[in-house]
Amino acid sequence: MWKRIGCCMKKALGVFCSDLHLSAKAPGSRKDDWFLAIERLFEKITVTGKRYRCPVFVAGDVFDKPKEEPVVVSQAIRWMKKLKWYGIPGQHDLIGHSISRLEETSFWTLVESGCLEYINEFLDLKDYLIVGYPWGREPADIVKTNKHVIGLGHLLVWQTSPFIGASQTGNVSEVIKRYKNHDVLVFGDNHKGFKVKKDGVLILNCGTACRRTLADVDYKPRCYVLFEDLSVKTVYLPFEFDEFVQKEEQINGYSHEDSFKVFVKTLMDQTEVSLSFRKMLTAYLNKNSVKKDVENIIWEIMESVV
Repeated sequence: MWKRIGCCMKKALGVFCSDLHLSAKAPGSRKDDWFLAIERLFEKITVTGKRYRCPVFVAGDVFDKPKEEPVVVSQAIRWMKKLKWYGIPGQHDLIGHSISRLEETSFWTLVESGCLEYINEFLDLKDYLIVGYPWGREPADIVKTNKHVIGLGHLLVWQTSPFIGASQTGNVSEVIKRYKNHDVLVFGDNHKGFKVKKDGVLILNCGTACRRTLADVDYKPRCYVLFEDLSVKTVYLPFEFDEFVQKEEQINGYSHEDSFKVFVKTLMDQTEVSLSFRKMLTAYLNKNSVKKDVENIIWEIMESVV
């Protein structure tokens, strides 16, 4: 769609979002109709994409687990078919966080269904170039071009450190140094969205698209519409009808055997420590030569509780 600015018109390049964390099971913190909440989320993104006549780009963590239930995968397919969607996987989309097993995931089901195009490396869209950075992929060597270069990645990027010990590689100043010759960098993973322009580079951190934990109660989920002049419009996603349980209700709702899940979820409600824990666990597994089948079981347990 052409947007009027004074006497000028400008074109929308895309709607950018991330961290949908689609799941068949409602998060423990939510007590409303979870499937209806997902419907509202998709409806808003779809209306926005159609209004501006542009595709949708999702920067990882489409699903909450690598292998989600068919009912929520079908829900995603039904909505994604209404627009052109492009995307990359985040760590929640990957079994054992391994890109080598991508074809075993629900993310890949979307790709095979034709409703989501996976940006494996470079995607030339005539007016601009999209560079895909799935979870774990290092910055690419980009040659300067007369086209806008937009990086779409899944990385914990931050302005203010989200937790003690957060890697400095996620600091926006360091990110700009590492991702050279990009005009725009769009990221998922950090669930708190923000936009900032630094040293001539626009950074969009999309944040979570749907509130899942008590830590999200005061957060307004959003997506961004990016225009050809690299201006940005923030579009807030539905949250007015979200209903959360009180923390005491959330904890009492679990049975005794789920106490470990309560512990993990409580940590996640407070900080992003799960991210640093994942890194420590990965380092431990690599250092101690754990058998592959055992490692897979460990990661499957991790994915079921975080």
